[in-house]
Amino acid sequence: MTDDASTTTDTAETAADGGNPPQQNVQLLRDPNAAVERYADGLLGVMIRESVFKLEFHRVIAQNPETGEETWQVADRLVLPITAAPQLLNAMQQVMQALQQAGRLRVQPPEGTTDKQP
Repeated sequence: MTDDASTTTDTAETAADGGNPPQQNVQLLRDPNAAVERYADGLLGVMIRESVFKLEFHRVIAQNPETGEETWQVADRLVLPITAAPQLLNAMQQVMQALQQAGRLRVQPPEGTTDKQP
């Protein structure tokens, strides 16, 4: 989190939300001190229960120099209503596309699959 009150925008962030609030009748207040910004090294898991889903993130807190084995700690858990899932998916797809187009990310096919057509 920074103490700087100025607004900064990056390409992926702009692609994800267009810099605008969702297309609803809402007014978005941008207060840099209201939102907590946290760092995580990765996504640990997704849990779904009733009408909410939880994204659990981890941080690497140590690494064995001999074996390379990492020690992870749960960093944060984001809990959202199920109705936010399509919005989150759409935003993440736009971020992925922007990162790929900018040459900052190369997506590899899932393990056990090939790029070749049958």
